[in-house]
Amino acid sequence: MSTIETDYQVIGAGACGMAFTDALIEESDADVVMVDCRHRPGGHWNDAYPFVRLHMPSAIYGINSRQLGNDTIEQIGPNAGYYKAATAAKICDYYQRALEDQFLPSGQVRFFGLHDYTGEDAGAHRIIRPRPACPIFEPDRIRIQPVRTGFPHFNAALIGYIEATRGDDADKNRLCPPNPYPNHAYDWISNTCVSMLARVEWSREPDIEAWLEDSRLNIERGAANHMEDPKMQEAVIRLTENTESALINLKRLMAEAQAGAPANA
Repeated sequence: MSTIETDYQVIGAGACGMAFTDALIEESDADVVMVDCRHRPGGHWNDAYPFVRLHMPSAIYGINSRQLGNDTIEQIGPNAGYYKAATAAKICDYYQRALEDQFLPSGQVRFFGLHDYTGEDAGAHRIIRPRPACPIFEPDRIRIQPVRTGFPHFNAALIGYIEATRGDDADKNRLCPPNPYPNHAYDWISNTCVSMLARVEWSREPDIEAWLEDSRLNIERGAANHMEDPKMQEAVIRLTENTESALINLKRLMAEAQAGAPANA
């Protein structure tokens, strides 16, 4: 049995594995081996019915370095007035093109389709998705988890950027606190609280602020371009004035929800 040496072993080439790898190789010279049980990247999109579409605009989905779709607005149908949402077939093709046209030619990525990960590997960072929540960054292990609620591909790309630009696991975990998917209505309290606290930490790091503004996966991107609009100015002032009190209230509500949660929650 042959041995493959690498800096990072990414287990799974779905939306998170692809977004993480893209951000990592964009910001570093890391060598990456991707392993997936399917024959090509795309994760669950390879199994989706052809009529399934994104539940968000194509403009903010995928990997940072490659546009998905053409950012046009739908003119007819139930999605009229909104950005187009790509079909499963287009998304699978998008990830295949990203692999063939970008990842592999970079010389930094090797892809092993129709392969399963079966055990521990020494000397490589392993990228996995755990349940339940645990630290995202540990020695020789990265567990991709939500940070900002609702945008797994964005979170994975951010984690890739943080991994490439920070050397201390404690610092990385400060910037990327795990924020598990909700199972109950009251979980949205903690989800919102963790998301807000993480955003505060990002705002204190100039390079992260620059990355966020440049990231096509960031739903907040471009807001600064509208600061001359009085409505935007008013919104920013309200946000700034109320962030601290909102966090205090969220923490109080979170404690109350946890105290009254079912024993098996």
